[in-house]
Amino acid sequence: SGGNAKDINFTVIHKKVGSQLTTPDFSRVTQAAAASHTDAVSAEAEAIMVVEVKAADMDIDNGFIWLRLDIANIGGNAQIGCAFYILSGARYKQPTPPDAQA
Repeated sequence: SGGNAKDINFTVIHKKVGSQLTTPDFSRVTQAAAASHTDAVSAEAEAIMVVEVKAADMDIDNGFIWLRLDIANIGGNAQIGCAFYILSGARYKQPTPPDAQA
């Protein structure tokens, strides 16, 4: 909204840390509703973190129509890491695309 930001609380984060990167599954972690997540062990290993966000949780009525994910503190170690979000319930509904394997 005009360059302003607004936090969105979330309760679930999916992550892969260290040796988990070689497996196809993510660990599902729940927390009390908060706009941030602190991980005490990812500084020692590579990490991938995913946050799910529902479009209904965004304050679209007040102009907050964009989503951004920030990593506030990467720590002092040199491990590779990333975080991204998955948005569900998009604002513009589209028909389900055909299955690529069909």
